Amino acid sequence: MSELSVWSIGASSPLGLDARQTALFWRAGKADPRGTRFRDKTGVSVGAVRSANISDDTVGYERMLALAIPALEEVLSAAPPQLRSERTILLLSLPELYEGEDERIATRLLFDLAKAVNLSLDDRSAVVRLGRAGFAALLGRAQLYGDIRVIIGGVDSYYDAARMATLDTGFRLLSERSANGFIPGEAAAFVCVSPKLRKVPTEVRRLATITLVATGEQDLDGPPTAGCFTKLLRDPRLPHPIPWVLTDLNGERHRVKEWTYAAMRNPATIDPEKTIIQNVPRDFGDVGAASGALLLVIGTLGLTLGFGAGSSVAIVTASDGKERALIHLARNDE
Repeated sequence: MSELSVWSIGASSPLGLDARQTALFWRAGKADPRGTRFRDKTGVSVGAVRSANISDDTVGYERMLALAIPALEEVLSAAPPQLRSERTILLLSLPELYEGEDERIATRLLFDLAKAVNLSLDDRSAVVRLGRAGFAALLGRAQLYGDIRVIIGGVDSYYDAARMATLDTGFRLLSERSANGFIPGEAAAFVCVSPKLRKVPTEVRRLATITLVATGEQDLDGPPTAGCFTKLLRDPRLPHPIPWVLTDLNGERHRVKEWTYAAMRNPATIDPEKTIIQNVPRDFGDVGAASGALLLVIGTLGLTLGFGAGSSVAIVTASDGKERALIHLARNDE
């Protein structure tokens, strides 16, 4: 696997209008879950962490577009001009298909987003519908494109009647009658990357380096052994121990158990006395398909601004399905 240089980042979330504001308000613990217009089966208002700068009348597809546009504009404006090309490869992580979704999410979002920021798309631009682990899958794809910059990101919002109804039916909304649920959130985040071996002018400085993208599939039919994460944490390229870990754990007990089992089996990489583990959805709510990109943005700023623990961070994501991923990001010490 070739290492990837991170050149620029962008984000839009309930905690901030850009990447830096998002990361710093996350660090300060400024989450603000509020009631919504949506109600569960018992008639109780569903709470969510949502962006105050987007009207509550904007839902579903339009809301995802409103989240993604400023984040994409930020990453493009901050990208070194020396890396720009006539056409851009844009890879986008989107939520898994859900009942009652707007068909434009699958057919139009990528193109409408590019049009909104006046971006000419390379034919290799694409979307994946893998949820939280989708971003890592796209990083792996970017490694195959050779000496070229790639914009990779994710966007998701649960602020949609069909999406909330699906969660409510599955007892996945956190409430007094469903203690095993989670708080829905929303976000968009993007990164500009290219292979680290690419020659660039000395004045162009990378923000960080992605040294490892490891993905796998967890067997969901057998007993809950956490075999996939156990294997990913044993990759010899990881530091011993990992100083800082950012996860997308949203409080659902089966996911907490899976990660806990894997961590306990790997004390060399996850040292209970030295490794700092932070579960980002505690302050954002679950941001779904935006998880991987958002965690990488926070990790990058944590390493560059100094609020991260140590000189590297591992980013751990798990989709609702079998996909699992681990990304290792190292500080740029050049």
